[in-house]
Amino acid sequence: QISPDGKWIAYTIGYGDFKQDAFITQICLVNADTGKRFQLTRGDKSSTGPRWSPDGQWLAFLSNRVDDKNQIFLISPEGGEAQQLTKSETAINSFSWSEDGKMIAYIATEPVAQPLKDRKDYFGDYDVVRNGYSYVHLWTFSVADAMSAPIVGKQRTKKKDFSIDSFSWSPDGSTIAFSATINPDLIQGTTDDIYLLKL
Repeated sequence: QISPDGKWIAYTIGYGDFKQDAFITQICLVNADTGKRFQLTRGDKSSTGPRWSPDGQWLAFLSNRVDDKNQIFLISPEGGEAQQLTKSETAINSFSWSEDGKMIAYIATEPVAQPLKDRKDYFGDYDVVRNGYSYVHLWTFSVADAMSAPIVGKQRTKKKDFSIDSFSWSPDGSTIAFSATINPDLIQGTTDDIYLLKL
């Protein structure tokens, strides 16, 4: 990911952590002019998907460092401690800044319904093929609000009409275009339709 001013490139490196028996990913920066590079994130949990704020002052990224599920974090490209922005009940799949940098949209599966939680508690964890899908939906939140304390975004799509694959902000921030399948089943991978969501 190239910074808006073109001076920095954010990229990820992966390595094997033999103590955890896991692959870990961290974010690095390289100066496009000098080639100077340094590692921006550290720790025993992964940091992935870096995205520059439109003004280049911040890098947002996903990390599973809290409760082992991806949340959105914010860090200065100059270094320092990362700040958690979201507290989504389920892991966040991907996110995108609005063009003015005031909002972030993200997609995640809807929280598990209480009857399914009760079923898991009683019978254990299992899935029924072609039934009980976890639908992926869209949330948005104000970056300024989230910098005060981690928040759950405003849910913008709901129910079981579709499951979102990818999305993009309009330049004026008034609309989000997204593609979605009728359900999250792999076999539906070629059935995407495109929708426009007026915010």
